[in-house]
Amino acid sequence: MTTATTATPAADTTTQSNAAIDSIVTNAKAASKKQENYSTETTATLLKAWAESKKDQDAVAKMATMLGKTTKSIVAKLSREKVYVKPAYKTKTGEAPISKEEIVSKIATLLNKTEEELESLTKATKPVLQLIEAALSLQADLLDIDGEAEKEGDSFEQLSANDGDLTTDVETTTVVE
Repeated sequence: MTTATTATPAADTTTQSNAAIDSIVTNAKAASKKQENYSTETTATLLKAWAESKKDQDAVAKMATMLGKTTKSIVAKLSREKVYVKPAYKTKTGEAPISKEEIVSKIATLLNKTEEELESLTKATKPVLQLIEAALSLQADLLDIDGEAEKEGDSFEQLSANDGDLTTDVETTTVVE
């Protein structure tokens, strides 16, 4: 008697599963091969265009359009080539940012005080600190403190008291109940 071997559904599933795994492994190997996003000619063109540009975001956008890439891709490539420098941060008004500590330091200099003596000023809001610094700078310019103090050897308080614009004396008032 001869017995015929028939494929069982379990054997078919195993064969299909092995074929699927082999397909996934083959695809993964093909994907792991590094695909060049930029040819050497494209990279040379990009570097030449960057060297001749204003080196700003408009230049990056033009290069992206020219090469059919995204701006992020262009920035990444220029960064890898070590020629792209991130633009400096600017505030909403277009100025370079300045910290409250730096403003307090300027105020301390204008008042001939140490930063430690004015440390609690850092708790004030930035616009208020800028206002104080601007007022003190204006007052210092009007009094020409640096020039007069060096010539006469007077301190800020003496000059202010002499000019009458600033007073350093504090009037003490007693409230009687």
